[in-house]
Amino acid sequence: MVSESRYGIVSDLTRRKLSIMDSILELETEIDNKSNEISLKKDEARVWKDRELAEINRGEVEKEQAIKVLEKEKTHLENVKDDKIKSCNEKIVQIDDALKTITEISKSSSIEARQ
Repeated sequence: MVSESRYGIVSDLTRRKLSIMDSILELETEIDNKSNEISLKKDEARVWKDRELAEINRGEVEKEQAIKVLEKEKTHLENVKDDKIKSCNEKIVQIDDALKTITEISKSSSIEARQ
């Protein structure tokens, strides 16, 4: 009976020991799983950051190209400005001459009509 009792106690203690060891193993496994999750999240964050930076760089390049196009258009307008102003001034002079001629014709017609 005593040996059965000792056997039962040893069996119970062994089961408890195995249960405790299982708890430790589960905790270690859970810690390993969390470490793996952290690594995955860090990788995801790095990939996301790289993708966002690439998108920002693409946007920046597009904006810089748009600015360069506008600057070229402005430079072109500045280059043709003087010629355009000169041409417009010549047309204004021609119109003024035509108006002066018409005024002179009108005056001379008016004088001839009175005579």
